[in-house]
Amino acid sequence: MDAEKIIKFINEIESGSFNYTYQPVFLSKRKDIAIVRKSIESAVSHLYDVIYLVWQKGAEIKVKELMNSKTTGDYIYIWSAKEYEDRIIIEVGHKKFEILFDELF
Repeated sequence: MDAEKIIKFINEIESGSFNYTYQPVFLSKRKDIAIVRKSIESAVSHLYDVIYLVWQKGAEIKVKELMNSKTTGDYIYIWSAKEYEDRIIIEVGHKKFEILFDELF
């Protein structure tokens, strides 16, 4: 997967009056998994962030929302994304997500 393809895919998921999709954060060895932050502002609410896990399974791009700040309006930062033999551990905002590769593939 390349960054441009991921950004285009994420931009089609959810949109508001203002949207900005940040550059994907790839794992150090795998380029078929990325974490993406998108900032959205809708006409009826404030600016909020959404963090997505994006991966490629065969020819298909899959996505899972990890967290969002719709209720708080906080900025959510991607602190780290580390891969291990059978899992990835992602630290975003004040949360840590542990996802097994078996869950994705």
